[in-house]
Amino acid sequence: MGAAYPDAPVLPDPFLRYTAEMFSVPKLFSVSQVLSDQGPNHFNTKAVVELQIPDRPEGKRLDFFLQGLMVGGVTLLTAVTATVALGSWGAWRYFRR
Repeated sequence: MGAAYPDAPVLPDPFLRYTAEMFSVPKLFSVSQVLSDQGPNHFNTKAVVELQIPDRPEGKRLDFFLQGLMVGGVTLLTAVTATVALGSWGAWRYFRR
């Protein structure tokens, strides 16, 4: 018949972690069982918890923009330092002859 519809049953690849049957076979677990076991307001009480604001001293933290500038600067400085070091080493080897 061809590759799209083989005559023989196709064995699953042993290197695959999940098979198609794992996602197509119905399970005996449902959300209504969880709601009946824990009560209907169980998820609502966990979702509406008020968040605590951490105590941080003013002026001692980096904002998102400044943190990005610092990470970019460190990355650029690392690349420039490596380039200068490798270039200096190559020049020293070339002119040493």
